[in-house]
Amino acid sequence: MTVHVLITGSLFRPAEQETSQSGKRYTVATMKPASVDASNSEFWSVLAFSDTAQAELLRLDVNEKLSVQGGLKLETYAAGNGETRISRTVFADAILPLRAPPKEKKPKPAATPAAPLERVNIMPATSSDLDDDIPF
Repeated sequence: MTVHVLITGSLFRPAEQETSQSGKRYTVATMKPASVDASNSEFWSVLAFSDTAQAELLRLDVNEKLSVQGGLKLETYAAGNGETRISRTVFADAILPLRAPPKEKKPKPAATPAAPLERVNIMPATSSDLDDDIPF
């Protein structure tokens, strides 16, 4: 069974791109979800395998707000003091940062001097067939 979650919070540790044993690149980051109770800190690991999710994670700085959607993996482990804790990992399908990516700046083309305009006569040439009297 797979559980999908949507988590909103801030990036706690910067994202790092790593390579698996099979040679595939992935990105790992740690985020801290927004919580009502400030005394309880939860940290979630975020793993991104898609190129778009990795690019979004890598451009964010520490403490920037983001939302992560993906599959959830929960495991227990023994902490240093012997207490059992929960390890939370999200395999990110989509990442939505609060800050929009910067717009690409296109270089402005060099200004070329405009050619002088030529005068064009748009009036028809006078001819005898156009000099009729209009009866009204």
